[in-house]
Amino acid sequence: MAIIFSLVMMFASPVIKNNSLWIPSKKEALAVVFIDNSASMSLETDGESLLEQSLKKVSKIISSYSGAVELKIFQTNPQKMIFSKFVKNIDLSDFNEIKIMQSYGQDSIWTYVNSILKNVKTESANKECFILSDFSSSPDTSFESDLNDWQFYFFENDKSDENISIKSVAFKNQIKLQNQDIDFVIKVENMGNDKITNVPIEITLDEKRMGQIAASFEKKEVKDFLFRILPPKSGILNGNVSIGSDIFKIDNNQTFEISIPEQINCKIISNSRKNSKTYERILNSINGNSSFIEFDVFTVNRFSRIDLNDTDVLLVADATNFTPRAIESLKRYLKAGGSMIWFSGENYAKLKDQTISNLSLPKLIETVDLTNKSFLNVKIEDRENEIFQNLNMRDISDYFPKIFKYNSLEFNFNDKMILSMGQNIPFLLNLDSKLGSIYLFTSPLELSWNDFLLKGILIPVIYRMIAISSNEETNISPVIINEKKLIKIKNQDLNSNWILKTPSQEKILLVPDYKNQVLSIDQTNELGSYSVYSNDVLFTSFSTLLSPREYPNSFNFKKKINEKISNLNYKWIPKESNIEETISSNRHGMSLWRFFLLIAIILYTIESFLSRPKKNLTKD
Repeated sequence: MAIIFSLVMMFASPVIKNNSLWIPSKKEALAVVFIDNSASMSLETDGESLLEQSLKKVSKIISSYSGAVELKIFQTNPQKMIFSKFVKNIDLSDFNEIKIMQSYGQDSIWTYVNSILKNVKTESANKECFILSDFSSSPDTSFESDLNDWQFYFFENDKSDENISIKSVAFKNQIKLQNQDIDFVIKVENMGNDKITNVPIEITLDEKRMGQIAASFEKKEVKDFLFRILPPKSGILNGNVSIGSDIFKIDNNQTFEISIPEQINCKIISNSRKNSKTYERILNSINGNSSFIEFDVFTVNRFSRIDLNDTDVLLVADATNFTPRAIESLKRYLKAGGSMIWFSGENYAKLKDQTISNLSLPKLIETVDLTNKSFLNVKIEDRENEIFQNLNMRDISDYFPKIFKYNSLEFNFNDKMILSMGQNIPFLLNLDSKLGSIYLFTSPLELSWNDFLLKGILIPVIYRMIAISSNEETNISPVIINEKKLIKIKNQDLNSNWILKTPSQEKILLVPDYKNQVLSIDQTNELGSYSVYSNDVLFTSFSTLLSPREYPNSFNFKKKINEKISNLNYKWIPKESNIEETISSNRHGMSLWRFFLLIAIILYTIESFLSRPKKNLTKD
């Protein structure tokens, strides 16, 4: 009887209903598919990237529809619709035209899905959204609003963290010169749970191998590697760090740029030739028999115009009397990446408020003249500053001057005090200026103010300050992929012919922003090194970096996603499941005929066993 009952129930095909929004309707259904093609989707599992696996699932999603469907397919990076069509009779060959390229940018899939679905207009009773992603983030609470009439499907992927990754490439040196070693610090991380041995790490400059090492990593271990390299030449050098290949290839290489000056151009401005002589002697002493530092001297009683073309570092020898036109010249110079070293003395009190405010200089409180042969000692406040690195002196503070007279200044909290004469009494400041790099001495190089001229440390300190000030790295600093890059250019170069060469060697014409004197570059959608040319001559280079959010990780956001969208209708589809059947059962309910067939087979087997002939009970 039980067998007959099970067979009857099987042929009756009962269905367990679920919470699906699907209802029978003569109107077509609406299917919106989002395919994540961000950098993290290039992770390979089972010999295929996550993006390739996602594209194969699209045809299975479409096959789950038996009637008419309005289909819209979107990619996340760059955000755009790649397919929109009303499909009446499902023909999978129609979807062969769907091509989505792997990008290396960062996705914002939840924000994108939210914005698209809220703007979709349809009369369809059945609205379904399919999201194919690695789900490396969870949505915010705004995702729940106004989406209650949508049925969501999320597709699970294998999470693999067996990956070695280059996390960063940094320089320990602020001073970068051709005849000095530069320390590169490379951070590499094992993101997996297994020990990995013999990982090759190689660094190159201008395609010349400069160092190589093989390393081993314990699980989840992060290591820093120091490479000390002598630059092979001056100019802008393109570098690259590479490691062995693994399942996530795009973090196995990282490019970088470094600028090695061939010559530093300085200009000294002063109100009198007498005041500038001291600074000329210092620069001549730095040069010795070479001409590494080229300098000009500009001395006038009143500055109405200052020509700062091709000037890397400007030395202000206690100058004053700047006209508004001269102030604008200084501002443009700083905004274009120039640097100043300002020696303040008697004339600092004569600076107008317009000069102080426009150049972000600290205001003078008073000039302090120490009497009765008293003086203040100078001490180092920022011992880690690059100015004082590798100076082979036992007690470096003994080499600094005695101060007899100084300007007491109202400096800002963010101004960096490098040398001081006591608590909150600066001798050398690095100003926190939005315009550019400005060093400010509160006492000039005059014997009536201090005895710095008699100290042997004066020459190396000024030399290092000039080297650091000339090393403007704004133009070569890297940006996250797809972010805007600003290149500072000088006024006389605005009308040059500007060309951008991408890592794939594509050439793009650039038009300067004449008002702000910059090149604004939006075409940063490739990983690697970009080059900017002015009249076919290399002007600068910069690199793009992978977004920190796009590195593969083993963290499972499924629980967080469930918490954030608990009020919505959604279904997780496991990786190995039959996609068509899973979607169909979610729409129409789960059919139980297989269940009753299984019961009937089990009962039949039991009955057959119990009713078998038994020889010991059989009569002759």
